[in-house]
Amino acid sequence: MNVTKSQPPHPFNAGMPIEFPDQDKLGRNKFAENIANKIIAYDDTDPIVIGIYGDWGFGKTSVLNLVKHYLQPKGSNNLILIDFNPWLYSNTEQPIGHFFSKIGKTIGLKDKSEQARKSAAFFEELSNYCGVITAIIPISLMRILWTVLCLIISITTLSYSPILKLFSIPLIVIALLSGLAVWSKRVTDAFKNYYVNRMRRKQRTLEEIRSDLEDELKDIAEKIVVFIDDIDRLTLHEIRLMFQAIKCICDLPKMIFVVAFDENQMAKSLEDRGFSGSDYLEKIVSHPIPISMPDRNKLQEYLGKELNKVLAFYSDKRWDSERWRSVYLSGFSEIYLRYNNPRKIIRSITELLLNVEIVNLEVNPIDYICIETIKVFYPELYRLIYLNKMIFLGNETETISAMTDDLSGKTKDKKIVDELENIIDAPVKELLQEIFPAFNPDLPNEPKNVGSNSEWHNTQRICSRYYFNNYFLLGLSSGQISQVIFDDFVENKHTTEGFEEILNNAIKTETFIDLVTRLPNRIEEINYSGINNMTMVLFNISSQFSRKDAIGLDNIPGHLFEITKRLLSRLGPDTAINTLSTCIRSSSGIYLSSYFVAIIESDIKKGETKNLIISPEYIDSLKRACVDKYEASFKDDTFAQCKDLAYPLGKWKKWASELGRDTFISLFIEKLSERRLVGLLGEFIYPRQFDEKSFDIDSLALIADPLKIENRIISIDRSQYNDDELETIDMFRAAFHNMRNRQINLNNQ
Repeated sequence: MNVTKSQPPHPFNAGMPIEFPDQDKLGRNKFAENIANKIIAYDDTDPIVIGIYGDWGFGKTSVLNLVKHYLQPKGSNNLILIDFNPWLYSNTEQPIGHFFSKIGKTIGLKDKSEQARKSAAFFEELSNYCGVITAIIPISLMRILWTVLCLIISITTLSYSPILKLFSIPLIVIALLSGLAVWSKRVTDAFKNYYVNRMRRKQRTLEEIRSDLEDELKDIAEKIVVFIDDIDRLTLHEIRLMFQAIKCICDLPKMIFVVAFDENQMAKSLEDRGFSGSDYLEKIVSHPIPISMPDRNKLQEYLGKELNKVLAFYSDKRWDSERWRSVYLSGFSEIYLRYNNPRKIIRSITELLLNVEIVNLEVNPIDYICIETIKVFYPELYRLIYLNKMIFLGNETETISAMTDDLSGKTKDKKIVDELENIIDAPVKELLQEIFPAFNPDLPNEPKNVGSNSEWHNTQRICSRYYFNNYFLLGLSSGQISQVIFDDFVENKHTTEGFEEILNNAIKTETFIDLVTRLPNRIEEINYSGINNMTMVLFNISSQFSRKDAIGLDNIPGHLFEITKRLLSRLGPDTAINTLSTCIRSSSGIYLSSYFVAIIESDIKKGETKNLIISPEYIDSLKRACVDKYEASFKDDTFAQCKDLAYPLGKWKKWASELGRDTFISLFIEKLSERRLVGLLGEFIYPRQFDEKSFDIDSLALIADPLKIENRIISIDRSQYNDDELETIDMFRAAFHNMRNRQINLNNQ
């Protein structure tokens, strides 16, 4: 199937029936023209009723329109064509009356002969006669029950105390009013109209009207062709009334009825007290003509043209033509062709076009088209997929342990499995296997162990748990960054300020974690000339996070290190050392600078130099750059703003000593506020087993004098601190006293 790339049309398609042969895309012209020719060739005066049978969406109205089109030029001299759509008169007072009135008025307009004028008048008289019946019939059962109930209560209370009798009289009035008010005027008007007309025509009966009408119709020159559509849209009561009306006049001469409806639905509606609806239809419809299935080639061509409206929305970059060919042939097209329903095709395309702009860049286009197709043709399966993703994602899903027997993904609910087996047929089975590799159609409760595939994530497949919800929410899940913004960040060359603005907005909108989680998979696509700017921005942004920030990603600075390391590796050692030195000296990322140099130093000491991004001889210059940074940030008071102080303080002391330089760490700690000092102490608390914690007093002692800190801590106002801070203070003091006791014991020995 070829994909035509152009701007897609508006999403709304009313699915209106066609009216002219050049609009036919499904080969119905011959079918309709044949019916029209048979009507024209019919030269008998006996009435006939032609039934055009077809399911919902099969194009019954389109066929009727085409039949009328072919009748108009060929039969203009001997046919009177009458259109009646009972749905337009649904819930009106006299639907049958409107039916006969429409026939009468049309005959009077189309034929000016005396016989036609009389026939029209008789149809109007028949309409008036039916007005009485349709006015009396619609008294609802609820109104009757309410009236009877009020009367019973009223009559009962009359036999009790005088006080209760006071209530009984209003109830009687209410009962009478509620039972009569709604329909009394209608009945009165109907009887008045009927008897006025009957007096004018010498109180004629229904049989007399029909007899005169039959005589007049025999003498008119034309045949009367009545088209009736949308009967199956009426209420049960209205359907029965409509067929009674057809039955009333279907034996009149020169009358040809062409009625379109869903045979099965109509038969069910006409069943009454054990009487077969199908038998009833056989007595009325003399010539049933089912609409033939659309030609598969025509339907496939029609499907292709409609789908191109959707495919035009996607750029060549995002469209995988080879995979689409595989999906299209593996059940997708068969779903549409099996149903043979043009209206469902239109509905499916309309839904795709309506939502495509919302989800265009947030989901995989092929998977989106597939899941929306399932939504239209298998709505119950669509619901089950959304509610039971462990069956379709297998061990890709993070919730599998909570909803399944074990980590294999075997579902506990046999009812779900049974539902799936009842719903899934051959075409959708193939389609499900294409979009959900873990789905096991033969054993739905035992998904295949397909593991995790980075390609699924990179291409936003529905089988990736990360993107799964996007297909059902028609938008982004909480915390997801827009694909438009992400692509812009990766693919375009930005200034440092431009990159920083995108990242800061991501932090504000809580999509930063999503961005940095996805970024490693797109490192190779980042514009080479923008690597320096992006690296600087990542160093700056790192200062806003701590190793212990629990916002969905452990050790954010460590994750940023991995990204910047891969960015710098693309530059080559000579360029990388210049970029890294600039970032260390100029950025606000004190922790990340320390971490970066420490990791490189560790790899050099281990002899793991194969994947180093710089030459080993540059390590001392990087340490010197870090120490320069520590001293400069101490002087301008920016060091204290670092979220993680302990790590860079330790590196400051170590590297300054190696380089033979003094440090200002003691002075720095003395200048810290009490609250910031407590925050520094919190960095020396580490988790142990069973939710226990311990304070690493020995590591603290490497960079500061615990006694000096104790002397400051002991005098603070505890009422100014929260519970976590008080816990830190207490753990430090306990660890400090334990350390002093150890020292005393050692001295005594």
